[in-house]
Amino acid sequence: MNRLLSFSRASIKRKQVLIIMLNTTAALLLAFAGFTAYEVVTFRAAMVRSLSTLAQITGNNVAGTLDFNDPKSAAEDLFALRDDPHIIGACVYGADGAPFATYGPGFKPPPRVPDSGHAFSDGNLSFTCPVKSRGDVVGALYLVSDCQALYARLGEYAQIAGAVFVLTLIVALVLSSRLQRLMCQPILQLARAARLAGQNKDYGVRVIARNPDEIGALVESFNDMLAQIQERDTHLEQRVAERTRELEREIAGRKQTEVKLDYERDLLRSLMEHSSDCIYFKDRESRFISCSKAMCDRFGTTSEGIIGKTDFDLFDSTHAREAFEDEQRILQTSLPIHGKVEHEISTDGTETWALTSKMPLRDKAGNITGTFGISKDITAMKVAEASLEKVHSQLVVASRQAGMAEVATSVLHNVGNVLNSITVSTTLVLDALAASKVKNLGRLASLLAEHKDHLPDFFASDPKAREILPYLQCLADTFAKEQENLTTEMRLTRKNIEHIKDIVAMQQNYASYAGVVEKVSPVELVEDALRMNDAALARHQVRVIRRFDPHLSEITADKHKILQILVNLVRNAKYACDECDRPDKTIIIELNNGGQHVRFAIADNGVGIPPENLNRIFNHGFTTRKNGHGFGLHSGALAAREMGGSLTAHSDGPGAGACFTLDLPLHPPPKS
Repeated sequence: MNRLLSFSRASIKRKQVLIIMLNTTAALLLAFAGFTAYEVVTFRAAMVRSLSTLAQITGNNVAGTLDFNDPKSAAEDLFALRDDPHIIGACVYGADGAPFATYGPGFKPPPRVPDSGHAFSDGNLSFTCPVKSRGDVVGALYLVSDCQALYARLGEYAQIAGAVFVLTLIVALVLSSRLQRLMCQPILQLARAARLAGQNKDYGVRVIARNPDEIGALVESFNDMLAQIQERDTHLEQRVAERTRELEREIAGRKQTEVKLDYERDLLRSLMEHSSDCIYFKDRESRFISCSKAMCDRFGTTSEGIIGKTDFDLFDSTHAREAFEDEQRILQTSLPIHGKVEHEISTDGTETWALTSKMPLRDKAGNITGTFGISKDITAMKVAEASLEKVHSQLVVASRQAGMAEVATSVLHNVGNVLNSITVSTTLVLDALAASKVKNLGRLASLLAEHKDHLPDFFASDPKAREILPYLQCLADTFAKEQENLTTEMRLTRKNIEHIKDIVAMQQNYASYAGVVEKVSPVELVEDALRMNDAALARHQVRVIRRFDPHLSEITADKHKILQILVNLVRNAKYACDECDRPDKTIIIELNNGGQHVRFAIADNGVGIPPENLNRIFNHGFTTRKNGHGFGLHSGALAAREMGGSLTAHSDGPGAGACFTLDLPLHPPPKS
């Protein structure tokens, strides 16, 4: 292992010399081994042939002694082998296989005749052959010879090989020392260039390629590598300079981010402090963890007085239990609650109504960590609804007591139409609250809570943080728009309530002074009817086309009756347009002078009227709408007849729209 380590640490010049010498030595040793093996094999074969010839001659000489059973003569014949110095011993065996005569000092033949043939053992060569006389085998001859001649030959070869080996190594060493310079010189130049590049960082060093061989290719590759390193080093220096400038800009940007962070905190604080709705966040145990200023004002305390408490600390047990169950259901199912009307009773006995939406509060990983919600005070709306219900009840009772069933039916329907507008406005408020973006405040709060310990870094490096300011600005605009829409709906609701008062007052006057009339403008009556249905028309995207005669005359009539007829006709036209699902929902209203009367024509491009229904459409209780009661057109036809006019309908069939025409005289007919 140490020798291998020393070899691996040697110079390439020394390694090349050692490799050449080792290859030369191995080649010479293999050649000498081949020659020696060949010499041993051929020389042994020659020895076998020589000993075989000697055995044949000796066997012929001793054949006669075996015939005459003359061991002495046989021994004398064997003695003739003394002239061969390599013969160690010999033995003649008789026909019975026993030794007959022997030769050799101290030679002990085998007791029985060995097998015929030759054998090398113990450094000697033995040979056995049969002895024949006149063609018959009369015995056997056993000869043993040493291998000194072979050993002497091998010694001579070893001397010659040693001399050749030494001379060859000397020649190889001289040649390799001279020739290795051709290969080592370019490699040594590469090594020197590599040291310069590594120690001095001088990547402009280049090596000249002198030969177009593998080393030349290596030199070219090395030069290319240095060129690439030099280019990358230059590029890296440029990148370092650019990164330094970027860090300077990031530091400046971080300072700007801190300023923006303070501004965004102010925006969020402004939202929580100035929203008129109660916004709150709760944990999984329904404990308050944050709330808006409106909620603090609602209970006359600060946020510290609410955080950590539950609804059981603020409301009676009935409402608190219901709210707790709703929130636990949200935690279990992750399903939000939108637009739920809740009757709240505070611990001090104050009763209020609220429109509440609650959603699950999730962390960054999407796990539900609590709930958050918004509650809007609708106590005034509920009080108005209660007042309307009371008016309805009183009106029905009064009508029944006076025996005016027809008047009561008409009043109920007219009030119901206005109540529908109030219901629509309430539904719009509920839908707006359900679609409110306030639930996204929970995600924003969770996001800021996750990074509350490192907010500057979060706003400086996280792309989501850069979206908070635009998002809050967008959210503020959205809440402003929602407030404007809700204010508009509440104003419309108030106007409808005032209209109900007018209807009730009109019916009371009608009951007391039947037939009170006044001069009215047909255009103003139509515009009032459209204003009554303005929200519904806008919501269902129905376009109204007005075609008024500029020279219309005023009429003397009961304006409340006319207004109720027009409101009902416009509402029916809106329903007809909505049910046909046409993209171009249109209502056309025409006002024309007709001599001594004025014609109100209200046409739509809605579902139309089947021919079989045209004859029944003004019957009491007949309706084609699911939630209709069949009073509107019937009472309208009666009112038109009482004012000396008429109400008619026309339609070309289903899908072709319909047109209702109200003809009224300029002056009321004489009373009967």
